[in-house]
Amino acid sequence: MKLMPLIALMMIPALAEANDLKTLQCHAAIIHSQGQQITGVSERITGALVVDSGMEFYALLDSKVYKSPPLKSRKKMKFGVGSDGQTFIKKDAVYSVSSQDTSIIFDECSEVSNDLHHPEK
Repeated sequence: MKLMPLIALMMIPALAEANDLKTLQCHAAIIHSQGQQITGVSERITGALVVDSGMEFYALLDSKVYKSPPLKSRKKMKFGVGSDGQTFIKKDAVYSVSSQDTSIIFDECSEVSNDLHHPEK
């Protein structure tokens, strides 16, 4: 698990250039639904990572990486739809990735060190 932040940085070179890059450790909940009805909520998972550049984010849960498209602002949230149809939403410090019948909510995030992002001066 200690290699995950390093692997995440290697996978996201475009974000590594951003000045306002944040690396967050979050809790994640997987929510299953059918139509408009929630059919189940997986137990909360700790240790998920979110790397946020301001206008896009990557979320890492276990070994799965979710990459948002560039997000558009609307009211007090940012959102985007990926080429595979997944919807990405960022509102305040809560991030979500949703497909047709599953949503993953990343919340209770705390910032972790960004020392790897910035070379020594």
